[in-house]
Amino acid sequence: MSSPNRRLIIDDTDERIRYDGPGWAEDTSGSQDSFGTYGATYNQTLHSTQYNSSVAFSFQGTSIRVYGTVFLTPPYNLSELIDPSFTPPWECFVNNKSIGALMPSPFHENNWLLCGDDSLPDGSHGLTMNITGMREGTTVWVDYIQYTPSNANVDEGGGVATVVVDSSDPKFTYDGTWQGIHTSGLADDTTAVRRVEMTNTSRAKLSFDFTGTRLTWVGYVPIEFPGNASSASYSIDNGPHTTFTLLGHQPFDGTSLYNQIFFTTPELAPGSHNLSVTYDGNASFTPLTLDYIYLTTTITTSPSGSSGGGPTPTGTPSHSGAIAGGVVGGVAVLALLVVFFIFWRRRGIPKEPATGVQPFEASAVMVEAGKVKMAFGRAVDVSPVIASVIEVNSHVVDDDTQPPRYSSG
Repeated sequence: MSSPNRRLIIDDTDERIRYDGPGWAEDTSGSQDSFGTYGATYNQTLHSTQYNSSVAFSFQGTSIRVYGTVFLTPPYNLSELIDPSFTPPWECFVNNKSIGALMPSPFHENNWLLCGDDSLPDGSHGLTMNITGMREGTTVWVDYIQYTPSNANVDEGGGVATVVVDSSDPKFTYDGTWQGIHTSGLADDTTAVRRVEMTNTSRAKLSFDFTGTRLTWVGYVPIEFPGNASSASYSIDNGPHTTFTLLGHQPFDGTSLYNQIFFTTPELAPGSHNLSVTYDGNASFTPLTLDYIYLTTTITTSPSGSSGGGPTPTGTPSHSGAIAGGVVGGVAVLALLVVFFIFWRRRGIPKEPATGVQPFEASAVMVEAGKVKMAFGRAVDVSPVIASVIEVNSHVVDDDTQPPRYSSG
């Protein structure tokens, strides 16, 4: 069965990603993993630079996203980062058409969506991310790329790849105790806010049929529910149950924790398997949530990514297509108060690192009563102060030429 909405993930260390310009450094120590509330970096690796540089990647598919770690304060200050006219020091292009940049977090966060386009025409594309105009001391970290491949069957055959399987995938079977919740607390499915599956019913079950050799379960810890530690267990192909712990959230911390690794299976024999998960807690304990699974599997079509496929890069494009937006239903002064409140709550308190990966997802930055949401609806909980929205324009590719990349000449 084909699953066309599953995205492939390409780590920053993949040789198909091309890094141009001076000063690129590879971090394989997981040095940033303990910061923020959006989980650890993917595979504990990052590529970073403090100079005008670029990243290039060619692919065949219908969507592209670039994720990284952000920490711009200092040299930028908080008031600049929440200003809707702020231009991030990066801009992305697909086929010489700007797709702009997503607003950075004002805090130190991993798994941050730097740019993306989910509405590309099916075909061959060239991505370039240009990093220009940074203030001295600014670091940009690139973590991984996700894209939806052209007509790929990620269930059987072909080459090995890691795919993102969202909790809405039809291969998941939930019993009647699971419910969809939204990370912003909204109650309907008509918004762009991300939906996550959750249960807090004792002995609740989930089943997942898959073809692959390993999977990693990624959930989140919602601040709106009890934070007492609980547990659950999983079984592969009706084998012995393996218990895993749900640590919960820190008391009085005030923030949910995203992209949390709950467990990773051992290496499995190639072929078809069944995952069965049972929740051992109840409504007085941390619930069991599922955001997505990382599945090591095979695909029938080549991932197609490479660093070539375009003309020799020359020059550095301007930010003509970068973020456009405005503030709705609020004023900048009150928005600044929100951000300073969060900063006061979180300064100097790194989170415990999670083992493994990942993503936060985004198309807008929203500040509403009680929450700050960045990109595709992930939320940071704050006291109700203001309601405003900073909309980020989306761009559709209509060109087949590779954009210019950074050139030292």
